[in-house]
Amino acid sequence: MDSRKQQSELAGLCKEVAAYLSRHPERADEVFRFFDPELRERAEARIKSLSLHEVVRLHDRITYISRTRIVHQEHEAPRCRGKVIYSHRDAQAKANQIWERGRGLMRVYHCPLCKGHHLTHTELRQREAGLG
Repeated sequence: MDSRKQQSELAGLCKEVAAYLSRHPERADEVFRFFDPELRERAEARIKSLSLHEVVRLHDRITYISRTRIVHQEHEAPRCRGKVIYSHRDAQAKANQIWERGRGLMRVYHCPLCKGHHLTHTELRQREAGLG
């Protein structure tokens, strides 16, 4: 690999690692769990003192933690009283997926509060069906 390319890659990864550590100081123990204590000391003192290999390993660890441990609010589905809000079409598709996986029959119902649709395992009550 070209030396300039390595230096630019190292600089970019160092910025990302430093930004993550400043945004999530509570995750530092988890980030450095499988690394030597000396590496952690050097990284906390001056991130640019690390080699490309060390920074790549740290970046990979941060990527893994971000993907598996941190709940990203922007990826969360909108909710109403703790239940996911679906359009009618999406609710039907989700109910079909659940049925095909063998997890039971889901009923789609309209919610007057959020004007969306929700899923439930419960059966339709007789008075709602107009039978009682």
